[in-house]
Parts: sequence; C-alpha cells; structure tokens
Amino acid sequence: KPLDCEAVLDCIRTTNAVVTIEDHNIYNGLGSAVAELISENGGALLRRIGIQDQFGQSAPYERLLEMNGIAVENIVKQAQELMGKKAKN
Repeated sequence: KPLDCEAVLDCIRTTNAVVTIEDHNIYNGLGSAVAELISENGGALLRRIGIQDQFGQSAPYERLLEMNGIAVENIVKQAQELMGKKAKN
C-alpha cells in the first residue's frame, strides 16, 4: 500500500499482461491487489511470482529466492510464457 492503480491500469491498457514479483507469500500481497484491480477493470493476463502457499523454509536468502522461483531466470521464463499466451489470444 498504496497501490499505484494508474500505473497498473496503464500496463493493462498497453500490454494486456502483468507480472508481479514479491519475496513473500503471493496471497494478500501485491499480486492479490493487482488481481483485484485487473478483475475490476476488464481483465488482463496475470502471472504472480512469489512464495506459494507453504510453510516457511530456512536457507540463505539467494537460495530461498531460487527455491521459490524468484530467481531472474524464472522471472524471465514466466514473463516470456505469459507473452506467448498473449500472442495466441
């Protein structure tokens, strides 16, 4: 909070796709807020990257990011897959 609604709406209008990335649980965070905004404004493709609904784990920070798909390689892969879906629509 606060969510920059105009920036997200601009992304929706220009790309019709949004990827959110957060280094905590994907529920009730940025991804959820963006999902609500998307659903209230006509829809767009959304990919939420972050920790899935699971118990916490212990490891060095960089390893935790990798274990939870928050590493750069996965972020790029997810964005490319989302854009591929967009191209098919």
